[in-house]
Parts: sequence; structure tokens; C-alpha cells
Amino acid sequence: MMMTCLMLAAMAYRIGLYEADEISDGRLTATAKLWMHAPLSPPAPVARLSRDNLAPEQHSYEQHIAVLVWQDDTLLLDSHGLLTQLGTPAVGYLTTSVEVHGELHHWRLFTLQVAQGTSQRRVTTVMDLDARFELGRDIAINLARPAFIVLPLVALLLAWTLRRGLKPLRQLSQRIDALDPLSPHRLATDQAFTDFSSTVRAINALMDRLAQQMQQERDFTSDIAHELRTPLTSLALQSHVARTSTDPVQRAQALHTVQSQALHAGKVLAQLLAFARAQRQAGLEVEPVCLNHLGRQTVAHHAQAAHERGQDLALETTAPHSTVAVAGRPILLALALRNLLDNAIQHNPPGTHIQVNVWTDAQGCGISVSNTRVRPSHAGEPTNPEPPPSGLGLGLTLAKRIAAWHGAQWQTHPTDLDWPIRFALFWPNQAPSEPMSPSHTTSAKNTDRSPV
Repeated sequence: MMMTCLMLAAMAYRIGLYEADEISDGRLTATAKLWMHAPLSPPAPVARLSRDNLAPEQHSYEQHIAVLVWQDDTLLLDSHGLLTQLGTPAVGYLTTSVEVHGELHHWRLFTLQVAQGTSQRRVTTVMDLDARFELGRDIAINLARPAFIVLPLVALLLAWTLRRGLKPLRQLSQRIDALDPLSPHRLATDQAFTDFSSTVRAINALMDRLAQQMQQERDFTSDIAHELRTPLTSLALQSHVARTSTDPVQRAQALHTVQSQALHAGKVLAQLLAFARAQRQAGLEVEPVCLNHLGRQTVAHHAQAAHERGQDLALETTAPHSTVAVAGRPILLALALRNLLDNAIQHNPPGTHIQVNVWTDAQGCGISVSNTRVRPSHAGEPTNPEPPPSGLGLGLTLAKRIAAWHGAQWQTHPTDLDWPIRFALFWPNQAPSEPMSPSHTTSAKNTDRSPV
């Protein structure tokens, strides 16, 4: 408030001085033009400089103007006896110093010269600058006085208006502070101000997403506890048996169980580390990822493990010579597909058929891992597959998260009765790109299904 008043006073002072200058110069010019045509008979008596001639003004805006008139080189009028101090000024405006009664005064001069037939008339008008300064100060005060009275009232009114107008916002802020993502209660959408409604809806949507994410984190923590509880409990029991049993066979079995359960706990911890790395990678920029190339690399990496367990592993693609590309992060997509294949190989018995499918059609494109869990039976034998095992570990949880980070749909329903167990990442409305270069094509003989 104080700063505003000071700025207003400074602005009013500048405007007052400027207007006083303009008014004074205008008066000097008008007076000179008036005396330019005034009838004078030479020689006129020269007035003497006296205190009476420079008496204080009786009006606030009254300003004394001294006049000097020449006809050719003859002085016709010197109203205040200033010729000895001014001499013959040049044509135009001039600011000079004049001593009056022993005091130095700053004066403003204007000289006008006009030809009148064969002769020339020259008129000089003079005004005291101190009087002009007083005029500017009066103008500035008159300009600023109403503002100094009105501004405090405006400030009080503005403060009251802002406080009243921001009251609903403060109330909304208090309700937002009291929100709990885990509580079903949300902000009321019927707000008094229309502009708040969109904000409230956005906050409610954010709280719903936070609640969903927190529930996912709780489920994830529960999965971790479930995965680690079994091997840790078994480690404690079997180590006790190995320490207390006197039967060598029982001790050997207990130590073997301890070893296998320790390896299982190590795998769980490795998946947790992979999950932590994946979360750090989720913020990286995306780039085109070829699903065909990704499938070939991952299948080739798991081929030996599947062979050692007596399982068949194959890659099938609907576009073997095209780039089925999606926007993503190669490291994360490779981690998701690797976890799906690890689950299929580790959680299924020998004789299982495992197939990685890469496809593209009018609806979109995707990549999936399917398995039968048992070999197709021979003629006359039943073909009922075993149900999928429960608790496949953190691999599926991580694959779901990676699918969500890439905007892909997570699908688990089978599309073929021959492959009752299926996990897929599907990108809607993704069309195949141009054919790949020969260096990226498979070595298969242009077949859609390429066993590894």
C-alpha cells in the first residue's frame, strides 16, 4: 500500500512538472504573438526593475511575464528593465539566470522575430522558473490528493473482497487435506463455483488412482510375503532336522531341501531386484521396439533351459518378414517376456509345449506366451490339460506392471483350445511396418511357425 502511494506521488509530481512546463511555454508563446502586433510608438519609456513589478501573485496560477519589444534595432518596451541582464536573446526558447535584487533567479525566455514590411519586430517574453515550479507542485498535489484518500478505501474493499472470494477455496483446501486415499469418501462434485468442479473431479480421479496404486502395492507386498514365507519356513524346519537327525538319509534329504529352498528364495530376491530396476527404467524415453526381434532373442535365450526340462519351445509370427513395432522401452519389454517364459518353463512339467506368438491384425498387435502343460495325447488318450498352478511368483506381477507402463492390455484368456494357458501383451490399433532388411529376417524357410 505504501509503495503504491509513493509511486503515485512520484508519477503525479512528474505529470505536474510536465504540465506546468507546457502551460508556461504556451503562455510565453501566446504573449509574444500578442505583443508582436501591439501598436507601439517609439521611443517608449523604459520601465525600471522594482519590487512592485515583481510582487507576489494574488492567484494560485498567476505568473508574471516580462516583455521586451524591438522594432529593428530600437527597443520599444522593456516591461521589467531586464535589457541590461538579458541583452539580445536568440530566437526560440532559452533558459538563463537573472539576478533580481541580489538574488539569482532562473528564467525561461521565448523570442519571436517577424518581418513587418521593410522592418522587423522582435519580441522576447520572460517568466520566472520558480513560479513555474510552484505551479507544477500545485498540479501534482491536486492530482495525488484524491488518490491518497481513495486508495486506502479501495485497499480495504479489495482485501475484504479477496478474503470473501477465497473463503470457498480455503474450505476446499481443508477438505483436500482431510482426504484419505484408502477411504471411500471423496470431495462433493456439486461446488458453488463452476471453476472448482473440474478441479474437484481431477482431485477425485487422482485419489482413486492413488487408492488403486496403494492397493496394488499392498497386494504386491502380500505376494512377496507369500513367496518368501514358504522357503524361509522350510529352511528353518529342514535345518533343524539336519542338525538333530541321526539318520544319514534323512539328513541328506533335509540338506537337499535347504539348498533348493535357498535357491528359491534367491530367485525371489532376484525378481525383486529386477522389479526395482524396472521401476527406475519406467521413466526413460520410449523408442520403437520390434516384437519379432524381441521374441526371437528371448526364445533363443531360453531354448537350452526348455530342452533340459524336456519341453518344446517355439516361436510363431503372423508377419515373419515385417517389423511389428511398438513404442516402448526394450529393456523392460525383454524383462516382461523373459519372466513369462521363466514361469512357463519352471512351473510346468516335462513334455509341455511352450509357444511364443507375435501377431498383428486389424485390431492391433501383440506378443504372448502359451503352453499346454502336457503333450497332446495319442489317439484314444485323454487330452485334458492340467490346471495352471497358483502363485506363479513375482514374474507375472512384474509383467503386468510393464504392460501398464507401455499402455498395453494384459490378457490371460486363451484364444485356442490347444493352448489353454496364455499370457499376452496387446497393443490396440498397431499396424505392421515396412518389411525388415535381410539382416533382421529369420533363418526359417518363410514359415509362420519357427520351432527353436
